Amino acid sequence: MLLIYTHHISPRLQYIVEYLFFEVVKVDVKLTENKLEYEAYQSPKMAYTPQIEPQGAWLYASKLLFETHINQEIPATNETIWGKAFFISPQPQSIAPFDVFAACFWLVSRYEEYIIQHKDRHNRFDYRQSWAFKNQLLHIPLVNLWTQKLLDQLKNIYPELEIAKSKYTSILTFDIDNLFAFKGKTIIHSALAIGNAFLKKRFDLISLRWQYLTKKINDPYDTYSYIIAQCRKHHQTPIFFILTGRTSRFDRNLNSNHPLFIEKVKELSSSSIIGLHLSYNSVAKNTVKREKITLEQIIEKDIQLNRFHFLHFNIPDSYLILSQNNFLSDFSMGYAQIDGYRASTCTPFYFFNLTNNTKTNLKIYPFPYMDRTWINNNITPALALKKSLQYINEIKKYNGTFVSLWHNETLQNNVFWQPWQELFEKIVDAAQ
Repeated sequence: MLLIYTHHISPRLQYIVEYLFFEVVKVDVKLTENKLEYEAYQSPKMAYTPQIEPQGAWLYASKLLFETHINQEIPATNETIWGKAFFISPQPQSIAPFDVFAACFWLVSRYEEYIIQHKDRHNRFDYRQSWAFKNQLLHIPLVNLWTQKLLDQLKNIYPELEIAKSKYTSILTFDIDNLFAFKGKTIIHSALAIGNAFLKKRFDLISLRWQYLTKKINDPYDTYSYIIAQCRKHHQTPIFFILTGRTSRFDRNLNSNHPLFIEKVKELSSSSIIGLHLSYNSVAKNTVKREKITLEQIIEKDIQLNRFHFLHFNIPDSYLILSQNNFLSDFSMGYAQIDGYRASTCTPFYFFNLTNNTKTNLKIYPFPYMDRTWINNNITPALALKKSLQYINEIKKYNGTFVSLWHNETLQNNVFWQPWQELFEKIVDAAQ
């Protein structure tokens, strides 16, 4: 067991120590404020204090984890032997060049999202304002990297320190913004869609719609049997996030009262995990509870998983509303416009509410990219595969959790989308 002595066991410190040593890596750890217990302990031990402790390993402790307020200043960044970091140690005797616990907490708690008010056009936290992006570190799971480096330092001092191996996990998730492309849509809707396709010169869409209307093909968005079959090849159960919110500018799914909607969702529920895809304005318009109940009544099961449509959420309010409505997991922790680790970790974590310094029971599953990130940035399937494999291999290296995010319409079986379907199959194979 690793005994960690500190002058004060705060909720913030308790949270990050449990996360780093119980989730990111597997080390039996105990925190203590008892100096005599620490001094008498003859096994691996580390002091986490502002001033140097002569016994055992010493990790510099900054003020962050012992504060109870939200500091509005961004910590200063410095170059260290571990790369760019913050909360730098003033003494070289520290086994890390900076306060690893504080730095990891700052990133995982999404501290910066409480204090940076600049938003993108969808009123989301702007990735360009993030510390990781500004320092060209968005594509590195820093929390996992730093934890491993800290562990290596401890192992050099205490070779007998026991470490259990964490387990790599792959989770396949699918956002269902539209259950069907054409099925169940009104004649007026179809006419407007054809007109829009003409304006955008998307003659492939016009051809698809004509083939569907003449019954030569099934609805192109109905890719569910294919998705489930691909997942079963690797003994995986897909998670489908279903949009039940009312039609709006950004929410265009079939009405949840439509017989086709109810039939398909029930069918998916019989062989998959169903989560809620909360609508774009669900928090602002206070419709979270209604949308959740709607889906629960259709599948006759409790809904515990969510992903916000358009990743349209803000911390802490959106997460607090999820907790109040008995959600246990959220899969929205990522960026739509760019790939990378929004929370600088590839290991799921429980949301820590900085406003009252409390760990919640809402577990956050971060994802490194989604299919539309590649598509909207004009990334070719070949380059997308290369970048995807880099993420997968890195997450495997740290025994993290790879959350794959796809849309049913991306996996259409036609000439236009065939390269993306092939990419999907290669990624599913590699992620196992």
